[in-house]
Order: sequence, then C-alpha cells, then structure tokens
Amino acid sequence: MRLAKGKEITVLSARELSLKFTGQFLTEDTIVILLSMENYDYPVFKEQDNVLKIEVQDTLMKDSPYAFTAEHGLQVKDFLAKTCFKKLFVCCDSGESRSAALAAAIMVYYGNPDMEIWKNPYFHPNLLVYAAQLKAFGIKCTPLKLKFLHFINNRNFKKAIKGN
Repeated sequence: MRLAKGKEITVLSARELSLKFTGQFLTEDTIVILLSMENYDYPVFKEQDNVLKIEVQDTLMKDSPYAFTAEHGLQVKDFLAKTCFKKLFVCCDSGESRSAALAAAIMVYYGNPDMEIWKNPYFHPNLLVYAAQLKAFGIKCTPLKLKFLHFINNRNFKKAIKGN
C-alpha cells in the first residue's frame, strides 16, 4: 500500500516477513515494526537499527499490562521520525489485527485514507491499537468513528464469507 511519496507500507505476519527475507538483510531504506510478545529467532528481526519491537498482546482490554498504549504509540512515532525509509513492514503474530490497526493509523498520519485496511476482509484491525496510535500522533478518533470502522470491517468480512 502506498504511504506517502516514495514510501510504502506492508502488513505481514512475522513468519511471512521472515520468509520474504530468508538469506537477506534489510536494506537501509527498509524498516520493520513488530508487535508481539513472542521472541522470534528470525534473522530479519535481529537488525536492531531497522527494527522496532513492541511487546504487546492482541487485546482490547486497555487495563491489561500487555495492551498497546499511547506510550507505545510515541515509540512508533519517534521511530518513524528518526528513520529515512521507503519500505515499512508492520508485523504481528498473524498479520491481521495489531499490525493492520497500526498500519491504518500510520496511513492516516501520512495523510492517506485507511479504508483499504478496514474494507479488507482478511484484516481485523485492533481498535485499541488504532485509537492509541492515533492519540500518539495527535489525531482525534471518536468512539463513533471506531464503531463505524468496526462495522465496515465486519460487513466486508461477512460478505467475503458469503461470497458476495
């Protein structure tokens, strides 16, 4: 997905990213954000300058000690600000919830519509991650907007199941 002029963003599972870069190193213009509690032993995640790992679970309970918070969002914001990148890979364990939500928020931050994420029936963006990241970016997100995005995502998922 296009992010900004000369920049693109891709949502993948941690395993998919490791397979994509088997035997290769990340280039200087490629960065990775990994949202996971797992300690993946894939070589692609060992390049610390190009990789930001945030240890969070896929939860909607903001009181959970492993929930994504605005403080985590500030880490993402700082990481994006300090790196010159052309390719951004956002990963979580399955590549459909935390990573999709974070990618959607990053798209909004860069001035792009995020409906491509919300309408994709293969993604199920985590509303807590999305709202917290937008907050860290200084972008307002109302509960009504979250309900609407959740509705759009559910509707497209159900359409995909029915084959419409």
